[in-house]
Amino acid sequence: MIKVALKGLAGRKVRALLTALAVVIGVSMVSGTFVLTDTMQKAFDGIFEESYEGTDAVINGRSLVEFSSGGRATVPASVLDKVKSLDSVESAAGSLVDLQNNSNAAKLLDRDGEIIGRQGETMGIGIDDAGRQFSPLKLTDGTWARGDGEIVLDAGTASSNGFKVGDTVRAAGSGAAARWS
Repeated sequence: MIKVALKGLAGRKVRALLTALAVVIGVSMVSGTFVLTDTMQKAFDGIFEESYEGTDAVINGRSLVEFSSGGRATVPASVLDKVKSLDSVESAAGSLVDLQNNSNAAKLLDRDGEIIGRQGETMGIGIDDAGRQFSPLKLTDGTWARGDGEIVLDAGTASSNGFKVGDTVRAAGSGAAARWS
């Protein structure tokens, strides 16, 4: 029986070679997919671990509608006061998100007035001083923004566009661009 199988393979060398190649490519694709998904999962796990480092509890609301941007979960501001009043709580901070806007998109403009990056690619967030310790963002130079007319840029954006601490930057959320320093 083995002799017949080997004779058949020898008679159709190209077919046997292409079949072997198809098996090798298939196994490689499946292996590559497993490696890619494991790498992505590890990266996301690292992001969330770092984001919640030093945090014992996070309070979120219940979603009104699953998989819908219109039914986002909310928590009343009074819950933050109740949490802060607990004896076992050292510090607590809240987060304010615009539920009417699906993203925190911001437009950053270079010195020529051109949008830095693609439309909607940049993100703007506000961090209250009370919640600064809960932020995964780390300041590398200068000071945190303390009020109107101040902005903090990530190091990559600042260096690639030639911005330094103290420079004036034009930025806009959903309205017209304003000057920030």
